[in-house]
Amino acid sequence: ILILDEALSSIDVGSAEIINRYLQKLSKKMTIINITHEIGHVKYADTVIKLVDGKYIVTENSTKDELLKWKKS
Repeated sequence: ILILDEALSSIDVGSAEIINRYLQKLSKKMTIINITHEIGHVKYADTVIKLVDGKYIVTENSTKDELLKWKKS
């Protein structure tokens, strides 16, 4: 299990994309928990958990459009 907590928050967009692609490949071999406020950093996730007022919502196979709807809420 690899746990990342805002791991991509202090790097440029290009580097974040490279790391995200690597994490996508790595996720086929292990479980990755990526804690982030940035929706773009979870675009390759199989399952997304969003916390709202201390409660969570699980969405499997979320599309980026679904995640962007969440950002507006």
